[in-house]
Amino acid sequence: MNWTLWLRPLNNGSYSSRIYLSENTYNLEWSSSYFSIPNTGLENNVTNFYKWAIETYPAEHYALFINGHGSGTFSSDNASLFSYKAPKPSKAIGYDNYYNDSLNLLELKRVYNEIFNLLNGQKIDIVCYDSCIMGMLEVAYQLKDYVNLYVSSEASAFTMDMSIFSNKFKSLYSINPSPSPIEVAKTIVDSYFEDSTLYNTSITMSVMDLQNIKTVAENVNGLAYYIGTGTVEDANNFFNSILRSYNDQRFSGNLYIDLYDLCDLININFLPSNDIYTTASMVKNSLKNLVVYQKNRGSSYPYAHGVSIVFPKFSYDWLVYHNNQYNKIDFGVNNNWSILINNWTKYLYQNGY
Repeated sequence: MNWTLWLRPLNNGSYSSRIYLSENTYNLEWSSSYFSIPNTGLENNVTNFYKWAIETYPAEHYALFINGHGSGTFSSDNASLFSYKAPKPSKAIGYDNYYNDSLNLLELKRVYNEIFNLLNGQKIDIVCYDSCIMGMLEVAYQLKDYVNLYVSSEASAFTMDMSIFSNKFKSLYSINPSPSPIEVAKTIVDSYFEDSTLYNTSITMSVMDLQNIKTVAENVNGLAYYIGTGTVEDANNFFNSILRSYNDQRFSGNLYIDLYDLCDLININFLPSNDIYTTASMVKNSLKNLVVYQKNRGSSYPYAHGVSIVFPKFSYDWLVYHNNQYNKIDFGVNNNWSILINNWTKYLYQNGY
């Protein structure tokens, strides 16, 4: 296993470096000057690093990591809130404190499209975000055309000691000199749970197989359709069952919800003969093929199943800000889920939430 790293300090103007690591080699490949530090939140800089690593150290398989703050589907800066163009500052992912910049989902897709083209149409084997709340359907859907396996957390993520993963990979490699990408992805997840510094921390991590995400998206679209076109009684039953729930698995200040848990709430509150119940069951079944490996630890995420979705518990964030971003990402374009959230947040507003 060989590593290429791009290291950037958090808050100061010291040097940025590219480093190559292998079993017996440490090479400082490049270092910036003090006055020309590259912005890790700039799309072209991230793309250029990945291109340099692949062209300089070609391999049969690739796992691309980003370690840094994350905020899931939405960027939290004013530019993204209203135009969803250049996020500054933002925490979509890869937040650069020095430049107050990061990558939003539109930029991430373009980065992986460039790598996909560089690999002559070969999908990236693994993308891992060592970042908070990136384990979302919307995020994964944005990557689906260029990535096979996606490793992430629905919740707060804590930096894993990469030496643990390195040692576990060596152990895996000693048993099987050609481990499959799914074995490596599972090893990444396991490494978080074997890091002694995280033993007292609630963690949830998953591996998604993105070749199966379209079926989930279709079923979610169908679920939103049946809720939106059903009877008024059905709509009120759905809205009230979510509004009155105190056990739903929420993330990011109640902006996101675990998708499987949401469908569980629907199944509890609807009869099996209802189309809404049936479609919610279809979503749950298709999620079993999307989330191919998942682990939880601690008391904070008892109903986490590996992938969340946007479904705010309060109207303000959506009505004032985030709906503008949602309609620009792949999953939000011409999707019934966006329409459902609009109706849901209006209902929340009318009820004082």
